[in-house]
Amino acid sequence: MIRFAKLLHFECYRFRYFYLALLLVTAILQSVGLLLFTAEYMQRANRWMTAGGLSQTQFLERIGPTSFARFSEGSLWFVAPIALCIVALLLYVFLIW
Repeated sequence: MIRFAKLLHFECYRFRYFYLALLLVTAILQSVGLLLFTAEYMQRANRWMTAGGLSQTQFLERIGPTSFARFSEGSLWFVAPIALCIVALLLYVFLIW
């Protein structure tokens, strides 16, 4: 068990910059996607309220509020960085195997 812990520490230490880069890419891409998603939602809300003469309450009754779940379930901005990390880690696994 001690040998496994030493090996794990060695591998984590050796590829710490790679892991950090994956973490940063994921965080940046998901943050950009979230900002674009909220900006698009606000543009759509303003367009609907202006064209239909709706108040904020009426708009929310018709469309409903947005949530992080809506962003995460259908957005490529959320899923693609995670898939990129998975692929990179799988390639790394086969590289060291």
